[in-house]
Amino acid sequence: MSRDNIILEVKHLTVGYSQKKPVVKDVSFLLKKGECLAIFGKLGSGKTTIAMAILGFIAPIYGMVLLNSINILKIRGRKRREIRRRIQPIFQDPFLSLHPMKRIKTVLEDSIGRESGKSVKRYLNMVGLDASYMDRLPSQLSGGELQRVCIAKALCTNPEVLILDEPFTAQDHVTKVKLAVLLRDLKNKYNLSYLLITHDIFTVSFLSDRVLLLDQGKITETMTAGEFREKYIAEL
Repeated sequence: MSRDNIILEVKHLTVGYSQKKPVVKDVSFLLKKGECLAIFGKLGSGKTTIAMAILGFIAPIYGMVLLNSINILKIRGRKRREIRRRIQPIFQDPFLSLHPMKRIKTVLEDSIGRESGKSVKRYLNMVGLDASYMDRLPSQLSGGELQRVCIAKALCTNPEVLILDEPFTAQDHVTKVKLAVLLRDLKNKYNLSYLLITHDIFTVSFLSDRVLLLDQGKITETMTAGEFREKYIAEL
């Protein structure tokens, strides 16, 4: 695989409670600018553990996570916080990202920075929401609307990578399709880079460019999205 336009590189990532029983075992992969790379596997295969290690929520036993060739696992303090703004997660549960007592305007302003001059309305419009949502609390929104706000919140920091961790699992099928279309259109329009973590065949088929199959913490196969659809077409 060509190394042109590589934005994120994970090298020999091993994560677990002990070296004898790692949950993630020697995982390596590259993510290119403007690409959606999916990590596909059943529940408990180690997908979310990879995401948590990249985000710095779990310390790996071994390995490197390079963002634009910089090993972000070695960075501490203020620089670490700055780096974390460049890799933004979108979780299955929106309330992992949204404060239940903060209105949507405040949630987005906290991410944008009040002195930046950027418009909350602009980011709401990017995800298909109008200005009337600014004064609402998360409890006043539907599941699909909450996830749209989470996407807007992530975009506020101008991230280099979005980590989508089971982003549609809690949604009904109609909402899932609408959110998938939104993420695809945003990726194409703004040349966004996604690391998609999921066990959902539809989501992988619709969004991804390449797919890594993960089983018991190990990458067992790498394929294109077309090869993935061909392999799992009966389950779509």
